[in-house]
Amino acid sequence: MKIFKIIIAIVLIVFGTVTIIQMSIEESGSGLYGAFTGYAILMIISILLLYSANKEQDNTRKLSTNEQKQTLQKNINLTFEEQKESLKKLRKSELLTEDEYKTKIEEINENSLNNKVKSSEEYQELLKLKNEGLFNTVQFNEKIEIITSKLKEKYKEEPIVSEEINLNIFLGIWENKSIGIQFGKEFIIVNWYLLNDSIEGTWEHIYENNTHKILMRSSKKNFKFMILEVSELKLTYRHNDKIFRLNKRPDDI
Repeated sequence: MKIFKIIIAIVLIVFGTVTIIQMSIEESGSGLYGAFTGYAILMIISILLLYSANKEQDNTRKLSTNEQKQTLQKNINLTFEEQKESLKKLRKSELLTEDEYKTKIEEINENSLNNKVKSSEEYQELLKLKNEGLFNTVQFNEKIEIITSKLKEKYKEEPIVSEEINLNIFLGIWENKSIGIQFGKEFIIVNWYLLNDSIEGTWEHIYENNTHKILMRSSKKNFKFMILEVSELKLTYRHNDKIFRLNKRPDDI
C-alpha cells in the first residue's frame, strides 16, 4: 500500500507538470488559470499521498521497534521455574545462603500462587461482580482467600530445599502436638501421640526427581516422605498427600 501511494503520487506530479508546461505554451487567460488550478489540486493530492506513505512507514518502524522491545522483555522475564533454577545455581555456587535461598523460593511460590489466583475463572467472575457493585472490597477479599486456599491445596506446597543438604540437620527430635520423630545417625523413631503408638526402624536419605525424600524401614512397614523444608528449627514434609510441620525440640537445637 505504501509503494502504491508513492507511485500514484509520482505519476500525478509528472503528469501534472508535463500538462501544465504544454498548456502554458498553448493556452492563455481563463483557460491557463483553470490549468494552474487543476495543477495545484494534483500537487496537493500528491503531497497528501507522499505524506500518508511516509507516515505508514514510520508506524511500521515503530511497530517493529515495539515488537523487538516486547521480545526482549519476554527474554528478560523468567518463568517461575526458570527463577528457581537460577536460584539453585546461585545456592550451589554458595552465592546464596540456605536461608536466603529458602526465602527467595518462598517468594517465588507466593508469586506463582497469586498469578494462578488472578488467572482463575472464579477470580475473573468475582472481579466482574465487584465492578458491578455486587461485592464490596471486604466481601471480595474474603472470596479471594477461599480461592487461594483451594488452589494452594490443589497445587500443594513445593519443596524449598536446595539440592545439597547436610544430613546432620535432621538429627534430634522434631515434634508437634500429634507426632514426634527422633532421628539418630541410623535409627528413627516415630511417635503418634494421639494414637499412643510408635514405630522404630532405620532411615536413609534419597534425592530423586529434584526432591529430597526420607525412606524409613521397619519390621512393620516402610515409609517414604518428601521433605518440603528443613532448617535448624523447622521440618516440613509431605506424606500421603498430607503436609506435616514439626519444630525441633529446644534441647536438640
